[in-house]
Amino acid sequence: DDMDNDCDGLIDEGFEFIPDAFSPNGDGLNDVFYVIAGKDVKQVKQFQVFNRWGQKMFEKTNGKTNDTSFGWNGYYNGQLVAQGTYVYQIVIELLTGELEIHKGNISVVR
Repeated sequence: DDMDNDCDGLIDEGFEFIPDAFSPNGDGLNDVFYVIAGKDVKQVKQFQVFNRWGQKMFEKTNGKTNDTSFGWNGYYNGQLVAQGTYVYQIVIELLTGELEIHKGNISVVR
């Protein structure tokens, strides 16, 4: 029974979910931008966020998935960044040693 395994979604242990918006306003809901992933993911090798001018707002390396302390809280140099769209690049290392690069936009909303 070899059905198409690409559409298992959350059932697939290798799933990764990267949100497209978060609201770092301290209300305890969606305050941190972080990687949510299944058991097939070994680590987040690199996690970078840039503003629209290419300035790096956040960077962490070699951290865990599903861990808000390894995410971006929306601050840069102690200040909450302006509402708007930022660009991320995330490199994920799978247990197999494969690397996956995810690039996209994250919206900061208040």
